[in-house]
Amino acid sequence: LHSVVGFPLAHAVSLLSIFFIAMLLGRIAGSRLARRYTPIHLLGAALLIAIIGVVLLWQASLPALSLSGMALAGFGIGNLFPMSLAAAVISAPKQLSAATARMTLAGGVAILSAPLLLGAWADQLGLHSAFGLVPAMLLLALLIIIAMRS
Repeated sequence: LHSVVGFPLAHAVSLLSIFFIAMLLGRIAGSRLARRYTPIHLLGAALLIAIIGVVLLWQASLPALSLSGMALAGFGIGNLFPMSLAAAVISAPKQLSAATARMTLAGGVAILSAPLLLGAWADQLGLHSAFGLVPAMLLLALLIIIAMRS
């Protein structure tokens, strides 16, 4: 928001709250939609929304587009862990403890390693270019979900 779109640094930092508010709203919407749709369908939708949002945020140089992308990214990303956990639990009902433990471990590893990986790429390629890794990882996850359903 600061270096690409041109917001003053203080505004860019403040506007980051849009992402976290959208994550909260996404989780609320996801919990309501989970009463009607399966977690695997909601996970696919969340990944698609997150991909669109991240690409829009990453590529947009107009303030309204970049902020819209940030909101969409937050809305989609907010449901990735809960819907992944629900999908894992449904797919292994007789191994509930193992499924939840592995998902929690995977989430922790992702939270720990993703910023380090992104930072290492940013050191090599620049911050803007390194963010191209994010939609690529989200797209890979979506393709895995699609392949699992086939």
